[in-house]
Amino acid sequence: MPLSRSEAQNLATTSGKGFGRASPDRNAIIMALADGDYYSPAEIAQKTNLEEKVCATRCTVMVRDKLVDRRVDDNGMHYYGLTDKGLTRAAGKTEEKPRKKGKK
Repeated sequence: MPLSRSEAQNLATTSGKGFGRASPDRNAIIMALADGDYYSPAEIAQKTNLEEKVCATRCTVMVRDKLVDRRVDDNGMHYYGLTDKGLTRAAGKTEEKPRKKGKK
C-alpha cells in the first residue's frame, strides 16, 4: 500500500540511522519513492536533484537492506521502488533497533 503525499511529508521527521536518516541523499530518495511507483536511477535523479550514479548506489544498498525492490525490464534497465518493509519503516510504524557493534 503506497504512502499518501501527506504521510510522505512526515519522512523527514522520523529517526533512525538504520534507514539512512543520517544521509540527506537517502532521505531524498526515500521521499521520491514514497508514492509507491518504480523509477529508474535517472528518474530518481531528476526528482531529487542528485547525480544518477549516487541514486543507483544508494538504491543498491537499500535493496541489500530489503527496504527497496529492484525490477529489471527486457532491456536491462533497473527500476526501484520501496518494499512493504520500506514503506512501513518510512512511515515510522516500526521501531528502529540499535545496531550491534562488530568486532574489529
